[in-house]
Amino acid sequence: MDSAKLAALKPNEAGVAFTTSDLLNMNFDRRLRGYDEDQVDKFREAVLKDYMTFHRIIESLQNQIAELRMNPPLTDNQLPSDSPLSEDNKMNEMLQRIRELEIYSWGKSKD
Repeated sequence: MDSAKLAALKPNEAGVAFTTSDLLNMNFDRRLRGYDEDQVDKFREAVLKDYMTFHRIIESLQNQIAELRMNPPLTDNQLPSDSPLSEDNKMNEMLQRIRELEIYSWGKSKD
């Protein structure tokens, strides 16, 4: 599914069973020998915090994806002409390297 469509979906439409309000407002039936209510509440709060953190991470990543789709990074083939790796600079670097190699090879004595 397209991430833009996925971002527009409500949590239950995207396959998520619970929203943050569902987790916060969920009440359990009380039984004679049930779980410790305080322990359940603390655990539920921890799960809710994680859920909200995951939600923020997902939103941030979806925003990054959208931004990269709108402004893709430059590749080596798309470097601007004023970049240090332009054709003129590449040619000058190659010529300089050739000069250095000529000096090295001609200056070296033959034994």
